[in-house]
Amino acid sequence: MKILALCISIITLASCGGSGSSGGDTGSVGGVVADGYLQGAKVCLDQNFDDSCDGEAVFAISQAGGKYTLILPDGIDGTEFPIVVEVPENATDEGEDPDSTHDDINVAAKFTLSTPPGKGAFISPLTTLINKIARDTSSVELKRVEDEIKQQLGIAGSSTDLYANFVTKSQQGSETSQYQALFRTAQLLARNFANTQAQLTSNTSASKTDIAKIASLKALDQLATISGIVSSNSDVFNADKLAAQNKSVWTDAVKDIKSAEDIAKLKNAAKLPKAYAVGVYQYVDEIASPPIDTPEARIAFLSSKEQFADWSIRLIDSTNDTVYTFVEDDIDTVLFARTQYLVFSQKISALLQGDYKFIAYPKTGTAEPIELAETNFTATNINPTPTLEAETGSSLYLRIEKRANSLGVSTPYAGAELNFGAFILDANNTILDFNGWHKGKNDFYFDVEHQHLAKKINVYGRDGDSWHNTNFVYKHIAKPLLLSASSAKVTFVRANNITLSVDDPNEKESKVTFNINLAGDKDVQILPLDSVVLALFDGANYLDKASCLQQQNDFSCTEPSIDTYLEAFAENGNDYSIHYYGIESNNPSTALPQGNYRISTTDTSGHKDISFAHLGSIDNSTTAAALKISQLSLDAFSDITKDGYIDAFITDTVEGYYYSVDFRIRYTRKSDGKSKTAFIGKTPRSPNGSAFYPTALLKSKVEARIATLIARGDTPQNIIVRLNVFDALRSENINNSWYTIYSDSGTDYFPELFN
Repeated sequence: MKILALCISIITLASCGGSGSSGGDTGSVGGVVADGYLQGAKVCLDQNFDDSCDGEAVFAISQAGGKYTLILPDGIDGTEFPIVVEVPENATDEGEDPDSTHDDINVAAKFTLSTPPGKGAFISPLTTLINKIARDTSSVELKRVEDEIKQQLGIAGSSTDLYANFVTKSQQGSETSQYQALFRTAQLLARNFANTQAQLTSNTSASKTDIAKIASLKALDQLATISGIVSSNSDVFNADKLAAQNKSVWTDAVKDIKSAEDIAKLKNAAKLPKAYAVGVYQYVDEIASPPIDTPEARIAFLSSKEQFADWSIRLIDSTNDTVYTFVEDDIDTVLFARTQYLVFSQKISALLQGDYKFIAYPKTGTAEPIELAETNFTATNINPTPTLEAETGSSLYLRIEKRANSLGVSTPYAGAELNFGAFILDANNTILDFNGWHKGKNDFYFDVEHQHLAKKINVYGRDGDSWHNTNFVYKHIAKPLLLSASSAKVTFVRANNITLSVDDPNEKESKVTFNINLAGDKDVQILPLDSVVLALFDGANYLDKASCLQQQNDFSCTEPSIDTYLEAFAENGNDYSIHYYGIESNNPSTALPQGNYRISTTDTSGHKDISFAHLGSIDNSTTAAALKISQLSLDAFSDITKDGYIDAFITDTVEGYYYSVDFRIRYTRKSDGKSKTAFIGKTPRSPNGSAFYPTALLKSKVEARIATLIARGDTPQNIIVRLNVFDALRSENINNSWYTIYSDSGTDYFPELFN
């Protein structure tokens, strides 16, 4: 027998109210419209509540800075009506820098924005979500939706104002990074709206009111993913390029909406909070040795308790029979304490394979039942072996990562087949934060505010990339946390089988490399590091494979077959410094064989930090080995300021591999006069041969890197590039990397910095 479980998460989110309009009794209502400030958009008072400006007498065209003013007739209170913004094709989007025209663009496809009554001071895609998802305009309901949006953005409980002018707040004040993320999320939301509205217009005969409603509902479905795209592309954000990359996903999300019945079903479901993370799966909440043999099941919903006071939630099977009706005794108080939302859970024995629906029925009256979600359960023969204490140790290290302003925990790698997510908990087992899910994930990051409360971590594995297609979940790790006091903290480790100069037979070299980034205090040129030890787990014990010591600028290992490199003071941040260490071998089968490794660092005061990495098998195929620098072409220096990006194009890409461009500085090292390279940045990995990097960001990084090189007495020469290819998208799952030779052809960028 398996533990069967189902999880429905119905999350509702909101923020504090935000600035309103100038009022309806003054004769006008004014404000700003933006994803970036929008010029040339039609702004109207939606007096007939149809989400369009058709036939509306009170309207204006937005001007520079997105500003608009609506002149109100006598007797009209502008705070009683929503405001609608129709953004036409070729309207001007002033981009992220409103004081310059260099990033102004023409809107590629029309879309519609709106805002709730009385909230017209700043109209954006975020106010549009609030306006169209809220079931009424009461302050309680608006707050609920704001909280729901914040939950999807990963900022639940924050004071971030969703009605605020994120353009100005991203440039000034104490919360610029938070509002820059909102700004960029709004830019992608606008493009998502445009795509969805175009698809619905083409595929249905729906009214503008229904199209606006469904577009926001579908955008909310994808909001967490959109927010993730923003955070993972923080250094190289370009809304149009990222929207193009995700267009097919957005289109697929609405391709099956074609009939009036489809529209009605979605609108009916919107009468209750949205269902998230829907699934029926075998569930094991205790670390246990295989095999799993229990007849129990868990079924959970995440929702606001008050929203379901008048509704009964039932699990319905494929024959429309009720399998279970949830009651208040099914409340999971642990999750409820964390999120202020309600989780119902109930163990159900012998739940059969098949299709299931979750339907809300009114407790009284004749309201139509609401289908919350549907899913499928397939029993799976599983053998989830928890990670042994011999591999994890008695506790795991929690480190403050100042560069990302987060808490980091590294755990032993458990393979790319399963998706892993982790909770951190306090001493009373109250959940503080969650991070995941991703295939093979073994490094987890949490809000830094929990640094003093976080005492434990629980890591779970599941077979699906979403709850909807998950058939089993098990607890993989449950360990105490120890806050690292080290002055040389491990912030990143990647173990790879690499081939250098793959396109030059005379220079080609294959080896195993452990890239280790350590963080210290600001302005620290040489870390107070004593030792780094690489140890391989053999299934029962750790075997030391590399024991390395640092003495000033010298970093070396005692094993004769192990080489090292050190690039001290590679980056200097506001309150941290980053240092690059490398441990490598040309004889990996004996010196550094594949498997799971523990990386232990000890600083000169004896404080330790521990991280984990996996070294996978060598890919001996010729597919990636055919990589050549000649496949890469870059924008010329004269072109890179035109749109603010350096565009890279890679020909002859191969499916299943991911490509990136590596920017570096060639310099002459003072100590021995040798020519070396220093890392600047790289484009995000791309499967399609198209990549980009912001011009201004590259220039600023080049300036900073030149400064650190000169501070060491080295002599910067010029910018060089190489083409890289990887066998996986995410760092933790990369086993093999191939690198071309370096080239300075066409990379004569910023020559004035090298004079």
